[in-house]
Amino acid sequence: MLGVLVAVAAFSLGDKWAVSASSRLDSQEDSTYEAENVMDGKLDTAWVEGDDGYGQGEFLRFKLVADYVSEAYVSGFAVNNGYCKSSEAWSENSRVRVLAIYINDLMVERIVLDDTPDTQTIVFPTSYYMTRGDVLTLEIAEVYEGTTYTDACISELRIFDSIQ
Repeated sequence: MLGVLVAVAAFSLGDKWAVSASSRLDSQEDSTYEAENVMDGKLDTAWVEGDDGYGQGEFLRFKLVADYVSEAYVSGFAVNNGYCKSSEAWSENSRVRVLAIYINDLMVERIVLDDTPDTQTIVFPTSYYMTRGDVLTLEIAEVYEGTTYTDACISELRIFDSIQ
């Protein structure tokens, strides 16, 4: 039954999911690096983790919060990896190589991302059942190193879900 639900998956909207992060880089001039940037539809913004190293262990957390949602099946996501503001920003900053995916603190997937600013579509082999209040966590396990900065970045991330 879960395999059938993948076909009805849709891009999530920001009102379904509340996003937070384990850390963020401090704002610089007119740029902010908040977790919410991954859901703003803009490639010139990004979540930038604020760890001193390359960000392994840092994470984005998505909580299913919409009042009109009692349950959902999550079948994957689309991601723009790195700081996609410009080709220079993309190559200078680190990008995610491997994401560990957790649902309510139980690891369910390890995903290897390509080293490209282009949109990547990740479809899980099975859809994961979630109810309001459940949490989907994407943790940085490995990175592609940037030419200048150690900060790992993600510009956009859209969850594929089907709402029940």
